[in-house]
Amino acid sequence: MYRLATLAAAAGALSCLCSWSMPAAAQSAEEEVAKQTARLISDAISKRVGEDVGVVYAAPGTQGMATENGELLNTAWGTLTYSRITAENGGFAGGGSGIDIFLGTVGYDHRFDAFIPGISVTGSTAGLDQISGSSDTATISPYLGYVINDWFFLNALVGLSLGNSDFGGFDSDSTGVFTEEDANAVWRDGNWLATGKVGHRYRHTTSHADGFGSTDSDANTVLAGGKVGYKIDTVRPYIGAQYEYNFNIDAENKDFVYLLIGFAMDAAPDFTMDLSAEAEVLDEDTNSFSVTWQGRYKF
Repeated sequence: MYRLATLAAAAGALSCLCSWSMPAAAQSAEEEVAKQTARLISDAISKRVGEDVGVVYAAPGTQGMATENGELLNTAWGTLTYSRITAENGGFAGGGSGIDIFLGTVGYDHRFDAFIPGISVTGSTAGLDQISGSSDTATISPYLGYVINDWFFLNALVGLSLGNSDFGGFDSDSTGVFTEEDANAVWRDGNWLATGKVGHRYRHTTSHADGFGSTDSDANTVLAGGKVGYKIDTVRPYIGAQYEYNFNIDAENKDFVYLLIGFAMDAAPDFTMDLSAEAEVLDEDTNSFSVTWQGRYKF
C-alpha cells in the first residue's frame, strides 16, 4: 500500500511538472521571440533610415539636406529575416533546444527636408525545437529620422505587437511595446564608407497563458556599433560589429556582441538592396545567427 501511495504521489508530481513545462516553454519562447523581434525590427528600420539619408551617399559638402534626386522623396522597402537561437546548458524551459524565427517587414516613408517619418508592419512566426506548435506575432512600428548636419543624424521608433502561441497545445497570448533611439555618425573618403551609432532600446512584454495567469518581462538595452565598407562599382561589401548590454528587470543582466558581414548593391537607378549575415559571439547561454535581405525602392 505504501509503495502504491508513493507511486501515485510521484505520478501526480510528474503530471503537475509536465503541465507546467508547456506554459514555461511558451513563456520562454515568447520572451525570446519578443526580444529578438524587437532587436531585428529596430535594426531593420535603423538600417533603412541610415542608409538612405543623404548623409550616407552624398559626397562631403553636399551631404545633409540634399537628396540624390529631389523628386524621389518616397521610399517603399521590405525586409526578410531568418534567425536561429540555440540554448546551451539544457535548452529553453520545457526542453526545446532552439528557436527558429522568420520575419517579414514592409515599410514606407516620405522625406520632408530634414525629417523622414515612416511606418512599418511586421509579421513573424517562430517554432521551438522538439515541441509542437508555433508563436505568431504582428507588429506595427512608426519611426522618424532626422538629419542634423553633414555627418550626424538621429532615428527613433516605437513598436506595438500582438502575439499568440500554442506550444504543446497550451494557448498563450502576448502584447508588447518597444522603443529605440539612436544617434548616428557617417564618414566617407572616396569609396570608403564608415558608420557608427550609439543608442538605447526598451522592451516590455506581457504574456497570458490560459489557466496560468500573466507574466511581465522588461529590459533596457544600451548599444554601440559600427560598419565599414568599400564600394566597388555598384557593390559595397562591408563588415561591422555591435555591442549590446541588457539591463533585465526580471532576470540577470547580460551583454552581447554581434558580428556582421554583408554587401549593399545598386540593383537599378531607383532600387537598392542589402544582404547580410550576423552572429552573436559573446553570450555563453545562447548562440544566435540571422540572415537578412532588405530592398528599397525610391519613387
